[in-house]
Amino acid sequence: MSYDEYLGAWASAHSFEPERMGTFLRWYLRLPYLLARPLGGVSPDTVTLASLGVALATLPLYAAGAAFPAGLLVLVAGLLDQVDGAVAAVHGRATLYGAVLDSTVDRLTDLVLLLGPALWVSGGAARWGLAAAAVGTSLLEYVRARCQACGWTAEQVVTPGERPQRVVAVAATSVLAALVGRWLWVPAAWGLAALTAASVGVLLRGARARPTTPASG
Repeated sequence: MSYDEYLGAWASAHSFEPERMGTFLRWYLRLPYLLARPLGGVSPDTVTLASLGVALATLPLYAAGAAFPAGLLVLVAGLLDQVDGAVAAVHGRATLYGAVLDSTVDRLTDLVLLLGPALWVSGGAARWGLAAAAVGTSLLEYVRARCQACGWTAEQVVTPGERPQRVVAVAATSVLAALVGRWLWVPAAWGLAALTAASVGVLLRGARARPTTPASG
């Protein structure tokens, strides 16, 4: 499968209009595509579970105070979450079970990636912020799923707080906090909480604007 064919398959799977895929999105999808090409003998589900395994591996690192390598592993976990879908698309191995497993693992990983920093930070302000971010993340993904169940396309449920942005934010904060101090997690955690809350607001406002035919317009 060529890269252009992969982009078309990705757009179709995500109910996204190919002509609206900008330069950044095309660039962002290239690395998972390149990594997936030689993985024809690997099940996409294995890659999905590997992403969860890498995320879980960050917990003992945070607990031991090794936030810098933990942050790097957060990026690896996020990348694997993109590679599993690329493997399924490139090698024609997409299944309903794989899609459900991927969503399930994503939700578990979301919580794990916020639990790790909570093991490392000191003080209640950062931990309460991480707890708020975890609640906001869970609520955001639930509202997104409900919108899609009501007929919204994947393009219509895009918000400022998409999962790749959240993963990068956690990774970057972990790496920087290891260099400048744990205090950085206070504004970062509450910033994540505010981002997820704002994203929920975006979806609710959209739901109010199209109460009967959410997939139209």
